Amino acid sequence: MALDAGLDAAQAAGATDVILNLGGQLAVRGAAIPLSIADPADRQSGVGALWLRDASAATSGQGEQPGHLLDPRTGEVAPDFGTITVITESAAVADCLSTGLYVLGPQRALALGHDLEGVDVVVVQNGPGGPSIRTSEPGSAPLGDAR
Repeated sequence: MALDAGLDAAQAAGATDVILNLGGQLAVRGAAIPLSIADPADRQSGVGALWLRDASAATSGQGEQPGHLLDPRTGEVAPDFGTITVITESAAVADCLSTGLYVLGPQRALALGHDLEGVDVVVVQNGPGGPSIRTSEPGSAPLGDAR
């Protein structure tokens, strides 16, 4: 994937801290940066944050392009429940997993995230009282003050 290749090229050229941002995905090596987790209903508002270092974070949801995520099992549009962010070392893996896990839905995504070594999953669900946040490791959520 382009982000992984970009990280490798930057480090091969002598960069020690590399941050690449492709909008819905970040990739970082060396530097530690705060990553804001957006409210799916209002992407300008954050609902939490985490620190990202030597990893990539990819987020999938229907908010920016409604209807673009399809369930290959049915051919139907995947339900719009919020967003899923996947954090792992490989940008390619984070990108693929965020989309695939979104299609499976929040419960299955969290269960699989718990079982996948080196993968963290953050689910933000829309709700009547505002967004709720869950992670693949209950009690060890990476969300916190990123300042």
